[in-house]
Amino acid sequence: MTSAAAGSARSARRAKENQSATPDEWDAEAARQAAAGMTYFKLYTDLTAGEVALGVKAARSHGLIPIAHLNAVSWSRALALGVEQFAHALPTSPDLLEPAARKRFVVGPDLMTLWWELAELDGPLISDLVASLAEARAKVDLTLVVNEMVYFGDEWESRLPELAGPADYFHPAQLEALEAAYAAFRGAPAPQLVRGKAVWPKVLAFARMLHDAGVDLMIGTDGAGGVGLRHELENHVEAGIPEWEVLRMATSGNADLIGLGDTGRIAPGFEADIVFLHSDPIADVGNVQDVAFVLTNGKLHRHEDLLDVAREIAFAAKSGVGDGPSAGPATPEPRKE
Repeated sequence: MTSAAAGSARSARRAKENQSATPDEWDAEAARQAAAGMTYFKLYTDLTAGEVALGVKAARSHGLIPIAHLNAVSWSRALALGVEQFAHALPTSPDLLEPAARKRFVVGPDLMTLWWELAELDGPLISDLVASLAEARAKVDLTLVVNEMVYFGDEWESRLPELAGPADYFHPAQLEALEAAYAAFRGAPAPQLVRGKAVWPKVLAFARMLHDAGVDLMIGTDGAGGVGLRHELENHVEAGIPEWEVLRMATSGNADLIGLGDTGRIAPGFEADIVFLHSDPIADVGNVQDVAFVLTNGKLHRHEDLLDVAREIAFAAKSGVGDGPSAGPATPEPRKE
C-alpha cells in the first residue's frame, strides 16, 4: 500500500442491532486498517458527533489520520473533534445553514442540490467555517466532478465526450461502474437537474472562497482518473483559480499534503516521473491530456505505447483471459534515444 492509502469506517452502526459500535469495536477496526498498511481512516456520512469523536480517537491511537465525508455532523464540528481532512464539496450538514434556511432543509434525494440552494456563502456560519479550515490547516479534496455528475446527469455526453463513446483502452470493469453511475444520474427528475445546474456556480464560488482564504486544497476525482482528472482541473479553473495554481495543486501540492516527499516536482533526488505534453497547459489546462511522452523511473515511453498496453489489458479482460496483456511485455519497452 502507498502512504496515501485510506480505509474507511462507512458506518459505525451494527446493521443487525442498529446501535453504535463500542469504543473497543472502533479501536479494533482502526487496528485492522493500520495493520493493512493504511494511512487514513475515513469517517462516513451519517455518523453522530459522538461516533466521529470515537473514530478520531481510534484512528490516532493507531497512527492513522482521521478524514471524513460527513452529512449529519458539520465540518466545523468535525474539525473541532479532530478531523484533519474533508472529502467532496458536500459540507451538507444543516448545522451550516443559517437558522431561517435550516427550517426549510429536508434530507432527501435532492440533498446535494437543496443544501446549496439554502447555503449563504457570505453568512457567518460558512465564513467561520472557511476561516477555521484555514487556521487549522485542514485539507480539503473537493472532487467537484462529483457535484457536476449529479447536476449535469443529462449532459454528460457533451461535457465529457470521451465517455460517450468510450475508448478501447477502458477496462470493462471501469466501464461497467461508469455506466451504472451515469444511468443513475440521467434518471434524476428533470426539475432536479435544472435546480442542480443553477447551484453549480455556487459550488464553484465555494471552491474559490476556500482557495482565496488559504485552505489547503487537493485535486481528486473520487476514482475517475484519466479524462476525469483532466476535467477536475478544468473545474477548478472554472472556479476562478489560475491554471498554474491548479497545476501546482495537482502535482507538488497533492504530494506535499499527503506526505509523499519524493515526488510531485522536478528536483534532485525526486522520483523521475514526468509527463511531457505537446501543448501548453497554462494556455488551456485541458492540454494535460495532450501527452507526448511519459518518463517513469528514468525510462521514457511514448504515450501511444502505454495506451497499447492498456488496450491489451482491456481486451484480455473482455475476452476472459485475465487482467494482464494478452501478449508481450507487461510494460512497453523504453525508447532508446
